[in-house]
Amino acid sequence: MKTTSKISEQVQVELAAAQTHMRQALAFAARSESPFLIKHVSEMVFNIEHIQELDDILNTVKLDEIQI
Repeated sequence: MKTTSKISEQVQVELAAAQTHMRQALAFAARSESPFLIKHVSEMVFNIEHIQELDDILNTVKLDEIQI
C-alpha cells in the first residue's frame, strides 16, 4: 500500500503565490465587478487556503488506517 506524502515545497510556494494573486484580484473586483464574479473569486481563495489543511487531515486519516 502506497503511503501518501505531504504537498511538496514547490507546490506550497506556488499555492501561496496563487492565493496572493487571487486576493489582489478580489480586492480589485470588490470595487467594480458583479457579485457573481466576487463570489466565485472568493471561493477560489477559500479553496486555495484549505488545500494544505485538508491534505494534512487526509494524510493523518490514511496513516491512522495503515496503523490499525
